[in-house]
Amino acid sequence: MKKATIFSQDNLDKIINAFSQGKVVCIPTDTVYAMSCDATNIDAIKKIYQIKERALNKTLPVFVADIQMAKAYVKFSSKELKLIENFWPGALTLVSKVLDNNQKIPNILINKDKIAVRTPDHKLIQTICKSINKPIIATSANISSQSSVNSTEDIIKIFLNKVDYIVQDSALCKSNDLTPSTIVEFISEDKFRLIREGKISKSELDNRI
Repeated sequence: MKKATIFSQDNLDKIINAFSQGKVVCIPTDTVYAMSCDATNIDAIKKIYQIKERALNKTLPVFVADIQMAKAYVKFSSKELKLIENFWPGALTLVSKVLDNNQKIPNILINKDKIAVRTPDHKLIQTICKSINKPIIATSANISSQSSVNSTEDIIKIFLNKVDYIVQDSALCKSNDLTPSTIVEFISEDKFRLIREGKISKSELDNRI
């Protein structure tokens, strides 16, 4: 495989074109660096699984531009909408039920009729999703079971010969100390389980429901 092309965030048209063409892109987010692609392109998704050495029975989360885009794929409960109102855009991932008539999200991303979704507080990602009018994959840029990678230098070192494009972000820390999103799944109408506590604490969630 040829080496990845490296872009700055200013190359918006080229970044959007990469997603439209089904390429795999390492991209900065509001939390840790992500490995991403069009979330409806099954070939690109499978390539991410291969690069990450991730088991196919482990689903990948997705980014959406906003709540309106999310509702095209997901049916939210009233409690989920309350959390979205308080924490989106931001570091909250919801594991929520896909629409009954879903024909857009590939089955590889769905587990027990649910998908992990969030809108990040990151203008570039929101713009990409809006421009291609689709969600994009939101998995951390790392090899499975290894630490997340947060600096452009380390991303280039590890993934230069594995992904198609790398988007630089000088604003990210170089010490791999960024905190991932908090992941929540409602197990009943009023009760949720905390799959992962990240930037948003359980007490913050409890106070906003």
